[in-house]
Amino acid sequence: MALGFWTLDPPANATAIVCEGGHRLTYGDLRQGCDQFSESLPIREEKTFGFVLCRNTPQCLMAYLGALRSEQAVCLLDADLQSDFLHQMLVRYSPDWVFAPQQTLVPGYVVNEIVNGFLFVRKMHSSDSRTKLRIDPQLALTLPTSGSTGSPKLVRLSLQNLQSNAVSISSYLGITSDDRAITSLPMSYSYGLSVLHTHLLAGGQLLMTTSSFMQREFWDFVSQYHPTSMAGVPYHYEIMLRTGMLEKEFCSFRTITQAGGRLGPKHISLVETLSSRRGWRFFVMYGQTEATARISYVPHERLREKVGSIGLAIPGGTLSLDEKTGELLYEGPNVMLGYADDRNDLSKGDELNGYLRTGDLARIDEDGYYYIVGRLKRFLKVYGKRVSLDEIEGLIGQYGGGLAACFGADDQVRVALEASGNEQIVNGVLKDLLKIHPSAFRVVKLDALPRLPNSKIDYPSLTRLEGL
Repeated sequence: MALGFWTLDPPANATAIVCEGGHRLTYGDLRQGCDQFSESLPIREEKTFGFVLCRNTPQCLMAYLGALRSEQAVCLLDADLQSDFLHQMLVRYSPDWVFAPQQTLVPGYVVNEIVNGFLFVRKMHSSDSRTKLRIDPQLALTLPTSGSTGSPKLVRLSLQNLQSNAVSISSYLGITSDDRAITSLPMSYSYGLSVLHTHLLAGGQLLMTTSSFMQREFWDFVSQYHPTSMAGVPYHYEIMLRTGMLEKEFCSFRTITQAGGRLGPKHISLVETLSSRRGWRFFVMYGQTEATARISYVPHERLREKVGSIGLAIPGGTLSLDEKTGELLYEGPNVMLGYADDRNDLSKGDELNGYLRTGDLARIDEDGYYYIVGRLKRFLKVYGKRVSLDEIEGLIGQYGGGLAACFGADDQVRVALEASGNEQIVNGVLKDLLKIHPSAFRVVKLDALPRLPNSKIDYPSLTRLEGL
């Protein structure tokens, strides 16, 4: 295996980061900042575990890489998460330290102002047995499941998981030291983090911005510093197609990638056609946080004939189907060690041995390309009939009903529809096409569907909305 991305081996004078305002950091600067952070961490007899509250800034990147370089274990959380959720995470996992880019309230911790941020160190109590538990030597990183900030469950990842996935992604995307990637996704989200890993591995540049994809400042940054690649989730591509943003002359991309959920076939075809015209490579990919980031991809030259497919396994991985259930199975060195529900679980070793049941139902075509057809747990029974919520969402979009999110319980299908959607079409899909009796479904219009920091639909929030 190649030297790890966290070792930051490119020449010291090579540019690693370009920030808003044009400030540049070399790989030498980045190494120095990482080591300064490492030296500020509390010295303990055993491996420590800490939280890094993240924004897309060099300071947060240095804290994360500094923890990896000093062989500590770290959890990445969005810096803007709600305070009650942060408190819940602090209680469950009792981190030894917390890094935040700004002053914040962390009860039970002593604050030390350090270079470019604040380090909160946990007060040690002789009666606290949980923090005395030995952390598994393999553990390097934990991330909330699916990028969610609403679930306390964490995915446990090793350095081997991180490095193997970075090497694989860099290989099939052909990332080199000439590439410049813009931070279009949060680094606390596995997809966004993988962009950082792969470009650091290749010795490329990171164009780091805290501006949202929806802000003009983001696109001003694109126009000024000319990224060669950009990563986006389905919502991003839907917005770019609607606004014509990808048609702008300042878009200097050579490679654009999509993951983080299913982009509709119509939208894939539109982006593929535009990419072909502009000389870009467009990759549709599939992954899960439980597999570090990526599991499969569609080679860009085959995308037009394989629209709707998640493609082939990434280099080093293997895909197959469970013969009984049709569940998609994955095997590879990037499969997580397991889950953690609290601090006690951080002492666990590798529970999966490189084998992951994805929870997705799939089929395979004659060329060996895989297609997701639903989720094992995204089914409801409606008067005895098994109904796929993913299928309902897809059909609503296919027939022009608009952007919808489906949830509910047996005999109670709920559809949240964005204001621009057509409720009459939605009713027709449910009643006439799927033969669901009107007494078993309800459609509610919202100004906009709630979304997580990674732009995925926030289904837990939908289920909590009054009246749905």
